[in-house]
Amino acid sequence: MNLAPENQKKIVLCVALAAFAFQFEAFIVNVSLPVIAKDLSTTPSYISLVVIAYLLAATVSFFPASSFGERYGLTRTFLVGCALACIGTLLSSLSFNLWFLLGSRLIQGAGSGVIVSIGYAMIPAWISHEKRGWGYGLLSMGAGIGMVAGLPLGGILSYFISWHWIFIASMPVLVGLFCFAWSILPDDAVSSSETYIPVKKAYSGTLLFVLLLVSLIFSLSLGTELGWDSYPILSGLFLAMIALMTMMIRVRYFQYAHSSIELLRTPGFMVGLSVLFIFSATVAGIRFLFPFYLDLSAGLNPLMSSYVLLIYPIVLAPTAAWAGRAADQIGSRILVLAAGLLGVLVCLIFASLLWVSALWPALFFLVIFGLSTGMFYAPNNRFVMTNVPDNQSTEAAAFVPLLLNIGSMFGISVFDTVFGMDVSDIGQTFPEQVNLGIYHAFVLAAALMILLVGLVYFTYRPHVLIRSGKDARQDPAEI
Repeated sequence: MNLAPENQKKIVLCVALAAFAFQFEAFIVNVSLPVIAKDLSTTPSYISLVVIAYLLAATVSFFPASSFGERYGLTRTFLVGCALACIGTLLSSLSFNLWFLLGSRLIQGAGSGVIVSIGYAMIPAWISHEKRGWGYGLLSMGAGIGMVAGLPLGGILSYFISWHWIFIASMPVLVGLFCFAWSILPDDAVSSSETYIPVKKAYSGTLLFVLLLVSLIFSLSLGTELGWDSYPILSGLFLAMIALMTMMIRVRYFQYAHSSIELLRTPGFMVGLSVLFIFSATVAGIRFLFPFYLDLSAGLNPLMSSYVLLIYPIVLAPTAAWAGRAADQIGSRILVLAAGLLGVLVCLIFASLLWVSALWPALFFLVIFGLSTGMFYAPNNRFVMTNVPDNQSTEAAAFVPLLLNIGSMFGISVFDTVFGMDVSDIGQTFPEQVNLGIYHAFVLAAALMILLVGLVYFTYRPHVLIRSGKDARQDPAEI
């Protein structure tokens, strides 16, 4: 769909607001996790499920949302996602125990997943090639501003009133997004039957994907808590293996999702997704653990922690906007490589300074890590989508938030496991134990970033093609 430049600006603004809403909901909860854990008398491993349930539901909804978007239109599907997220958020505010909260977060995450999936699809569908880096940059900036807004509000509400109010505070954001999208998004209800992927055809694959994710994340998250040789953990790992094998057989012999397989065979597309997975896992693991570090080691209350954590998104948001425009001019590779190198450096420095009895190492880390994160997402998303033919852009766009969320869930599970080896009970722990757990987690983060840098340096090709159908031309920004 060819849109006028003014309309393209409105589309990008809507996508940025969607990213704002997603990260606002995430960060208003993340800073409150220690308070929720204490109020519900649970451990870090179990409270991590509050975040994982949200991400899991969002991840599972990506491909169905993409199919519905092609069948019923991006606009209508986006609005349905907003409504579903509102319902889940309202139920979360009424939660009275951990399991009710987890169920509500699943509904909330499903709606947010639809919003994110369709938001990512809007950029390649409605924004011209030469402005996609700019579009992804504003998306990342919107996410950063959502973090800036969510962090202090989460700290204030959980400290002075109750953690239930963090969900009530999200309602006006989602309602506002719904109204804005209703007023400015184009009517694209009629979609070509050639690009429509029947939902029924993907139904069994979606169920297998859910089984794989739930089993694997459950095992990784609660392995330390329940014991790696316990019956529930071994059963979860076995189910994950069976689900993965069945998915491979299904694709190999029944040829479902043929276009998805062809996409994953595209070298640049797959490399970009792999890099995205590693970076997202590292960032999510650090974001999850940092509030616990500030609470249990630095001795800050949720309100003060939220103010400290604000440094990260305040640095991230303008950096992301700059990085998106820079990627359109100089290409993605050098920016992604610089982001990875910064990540390695700052994780190793912070790990070495953990036993310094001062707050400045944490402040230094948040500044540099904000720069690293801001430099990464827009250029890498641009690189991923540049390797995709125009007629597959909607389906391909669903892979970006998919790998981002799978990486995030994996990162939270693994980093929580590493941290939990030293800190098993947040109610009975000492700062030395917390520092040791954080040290091991940040050494792992540095190792993952080193892997990312190697992958980018050796396989992240600088000569990328912008393709439309059978035509191909070299992207001048990558020369």
